[in-house]
Amino acid sequence: MAVQMFHPDPVDQSVTNWSVASRLVGAFAPHAQVMPDMTVALDAGHLLNGSVLTEVAAQSTGTITAPTGNPRIDRIVVNGLTGASAVITGIESATPVPPPIPPGTLPVARVGLTTTTTAIANAAIVDERAMFGLSNAASSAVLCRATLNGANQSFSGSTLTTIAFSATDFNFGNAFDTTNHRFQPSIAGYYDIKAALTYYNVGSTASCHAKLMKGGSVELFSMHSWAVLNASSVSVLLNDIVYLNGSTDYLTVVGYYDGSLSSYVHGASTRTFFSANLLRV
Repeated sequence: MAVQMFHPDPVDQSVTNWSVASRLVGAFAPHAQVMPDMTVALDAGHLLNGSVLTEVAAQSTGTITAPTGNPRIDRIVVNGLTGASAVITGIESATPVPPPIPPGTLPVARVGLTTTTTAIANAAIVDERAMFGLSNAASSAVLCRATLNGANQSFSGSTLTTIAFSATDFNFGNAFDTTNHRFQPSIAGYYDIKAALTYYNVGSTASCHAKLMKGGSVELFSMHSWAVLNASSVSVLLNDIVYLNGSTDYLTVVGYYDGSLSSYVHGASTRTFFSANLLRV
């Protein structure tokens, strides 16, 4: 295909000239619906996540509700990985300000609302697209800390047991699965992994382990252990850097206790936890 030239003349552009610039100029462009209502339309866009180019179709936000007491400014953002839109609701005030931009998202527009707003027109929409912050959005989008949610987890002696992390303090990028107790990010890259297991009722002759498994394999990926010396409790810390492919790879933490007592891992979030952070793609 021949290279086309875009001429920035102030008069109306030809269809041919516009086709050169539309991919950049029109990406996620916010505007009122053809028949204005309480949603905002976003044109098609695209995102580059590391080496993955994601094409995003035109979309509409969810329904925005008008404030009831004072004006409000809402913010429209798109997920830095998927491009899916979301509305961040502001706080009603006589002098409203827009809400913060959540980590892992990119700003698209501000929407000014009053108590009498029944349809969102273009005059209420302020374009604030900043698509060039994508690399920062991607790098900060995978960050999590998982816990046992306060529940102790019992152990049988000499049995590999997956630690059932069932809650998260934060889970940017939604990479930690609390149902299956695994970390499975959608971005390929190198991750800093940390875990702590605090065993109780272990006796004085046993050893306690924390193992990091990749892909659910029984093959050991990383292990830290501690021999108990006349202690009723012991904390085992695990730290490693792991490459995950962003699709099928996942990590679980497995505990192992070779004593004969009814040991358990303490459920307090300060004693037993898992954390992960994307270092680089």
